Amino acid sequence: LTLEEALQRSPGDPEMEQMLSAVRLQQMDHEIATLRESGDEEAAHNREVERAQFVMGDLEDRVRRYPNDLRVRFEFGVVLYEADRLNEAIQQFQAAQRSPKHRIRALYYLALCFKQKGQHDMAVQQLTLAAADLPVMDATKKDILYELAALCELTGDTAQALKYYKEIYQVDIGFRDVAAKVEQVYGG
Repeated sequence: LTLEEALQRSPGDPEMEQMLSAVRLQQMDHEIATLRESGDEEAAHNREVERAQFVMGDLEDRVRRYPNDLRVRFEFGVVLYEADRLNEAIQQFQAAQRSPKHRIRALYYLALCFKQKGQHDMAVQQLTLAAADLPVMDATKKDILYELAALCELTGDTAQALKYYKEIYQVDIGFRDVAAKVEQVYGG
């Protein structure tokens, strides 16, 4: 029984559709790797374009059919963000933040969208909400604080930027370029 046959027997199963999409992506990734190994960069590039189109179309279709599946909306938002379709991405992240599992990352990506649109105050609001929901300094919180610091630098609030950089520095001196930013203030 193949996945396609299983999907025909139980149509409308979002998990089965996600598995089928994952298998198709694995096949495409294998084809791309094989083309690269054979030295056919042009064919590999063309297959990567097809892969990106498949991902966009597949997620768009699943969001349309399963509008309450917040995981799919989050994944679609990420793909839209990466394609620089910011307003559409914002719409997906706004829906996805209702999912407890995806709330923090959805707020983070919302902030990145707003930042890219030059709406720095709204980006700061999203990041501040996300940071407040994370009591532990994990990788996600470091990403959030780093973006907050970068936004503060953009808006000229260097004191607040330094505060955020120091929070990261105190737990992970090797995170991105935080050490250089903090030590520059201390003359090191």
